[in-house]
Amino acid sequence: VRVVLQGAARETRTAKQLAPQWSELFGHLTLATAWKETCWRQFVRQGRQVVTIRSSAGALGMMQINPRVWRGLYNLDALAADVRYNARAGTEILHHYLVDYAVKKREHERPGGADNLARATYSAYNAGPGRLGRYRTGKGHAIDRKFWEMYRQVQAGNELAVASCFGA
Repeated sequence: VRVVLQGAARETRTAKQLAPQWSELFGHLTLATAWKETCWRQFVRQGRQVVTIRSSAGALGMMQINPRVWRGLYNLDALAADVRYNARAGTEILHHYLVDYAVKKREHERPGGADNLARATYSAYNAGPGRLGRYRTGKGHAIDRKFWEMYRQVQAGNELAVASCFGA
């Protein structure tokens, strides 16, 4: 799964021509987001069936893409059934929030530096662009704190700590 996520991040960086200074951050952001959203899982077992992970709000698959928000831009059946498609769609959405919101709003110029871009991008990804600065407030604090812990693990080269989701 790590290879799929890294490949999706690489494809999106190239296709969208992400500025080189944000390249490494974007790779870490992709892995940490998928970890926080679903522990890198696209499917779960329900009884004898294997089904696509869905959030209580209806978000689909590994990257938890909301079909109501992104309908018309992504194939909803593919988001549910195809791990690579879901990963690529998620990285495109992350790129959008990173470049068009976090960088544009200069989150990296606030105390905390470039790491703020990851934090702001995840806040927007998780709750919408109006929540870009949520990580700086008490709202959503637990979600943002958990994401930050995961991001720091990935940043330190310990992305396989995602295995902690699955118990002993």
